[in-house]
Amino acid sequence: MTLAKLKSKKGYIFTYEAIVVAIIFVIVFYVGHFAITHNILTVHEEKRNIESFEKANLITDVLYKQHELHSNSYIPDYKKFLDKIKERYYTSENKIPGTFDTFTQADLNNPHNFANVPNVSSNVNLTSVNYSVIYSDNDYVKTRNLLVPIKTCRYSNNRTISENISNGEILYFAANGSSTLVYINASSTEPTDAWFLVNGVPFKMYLNSTPKITGFGKVINTHNWEYYEPNEIKLLNVSNSTSITLNITYNQPSTIYVLKLKPENISCVIELRS
Repeated sequence: MTLAKLKSKKGYIFTYEAIVVAIIFVIVFYVGHFAITHNILTVHEEKRNIESFEKANLITDVLYKQHELHSNSYIPDYKKFLDKIKERYYTSENKIPGTFDTFTQADLNNPHNFANVPNVSSNVNLTSVNYSVIYSDNDYVKTRNLLVPIKTCRYSNNRTISENISNGEILYFAANGSSTLVYINASSTEPTDAWFLVNGVPFKMYLNSTPKITGFGKVINTHNWEYYEPNEIKLLNVSNSTSITLNITYNQPSTIYVLKLKPENISCVIELRS
């Protein structure tokens, strides 16, 4: 077979086949070089993304930790009440784990916000925080199920308080004064079976719209003039979605402190940075 040849001006002779092979070699070289370069850039980009996600994950952990109950955003006597709850029921020296304090002002210098934060009824807070969130494509979002205050209140010079509690919520209360508990009665908007845990002791009651005296007083702490002795009532379950009303009555007017916690899925939203 005769090979086609091409003669250059300097006298070199090339076959067309050799030229084609050379062209193919150049194309393969550049394609391979591009592929390797692309892979290297992709690896570096993925590494930057992983580092960015790891950093964001650590930052959210710090933010959740900073927002545990309780912050310094409460009046002094209410903070004492919260301290007693922390010591008695959570045996914690610092904050209450697994909680989210709505009034915390985080000191971490990183753009962030929290979503799904419920409104809180309060007359003891010193600050307020706006939790409105606008999401973007560059956000890192982490969600935890936490106990969140939905009521932080102090009642002055009261004998009786009325508190509504729903399934899964926890009510803490204490009286500052020499008054003692007279009774706690309970009722519900609809007939229901209700299971409570009062200072660690289980109770089961059938409730309807007629207030019924509970046996909670047998395990309730009273004030001893030196401490704000708290009490804990957990509504573990109800046979339907009805709300329970608790009327707590003391023998004389006093200052009564209330904290009500509700489990919520709280999302921490921060901006991803390279």
